Amino acid sequence: MIDILGHEESLVDTHLQAMEILRDRSHVRNHSASQWRALLAEAGFTVHEQAQWPVRLAFADWVARMRTPALQTEAIRALQQGAPQEVQQALAIEADGSCTPRTGLFWAQKGH
Repeated sequence: MIDILGHEESLVDTHLQAMEILRDRSHVRNHSASQWRALLAEAGFTVHEQAQWPVRLAFADWVARMRTPALQTEAIRALQQGAPQEVQQALAIEADGSCTPRTGLFWAQKGH
């Protein structure tokens, strides 16, 4: 399984989830690495390997892929610009709105 990860720090995660839901109305949530491990274990999977790496999301392309309306795009930018410094640093928010969350990979097998 590969997906953008939620953040382990609640303040950072709240901002990430808010940006995601403004961009994509179908978004539910990005789980953190620890949440994914717990969900996989609960479903009977054993995680054999996992990895994380940064992935830069170019803002213009990121919102264009979901045809994010202008009002929501502006709201994302306002959220980013008003975010505490620790959020801006953790998500590497750039002047143009691009950001760099982490992607996680989990290689798991059921019943082993």
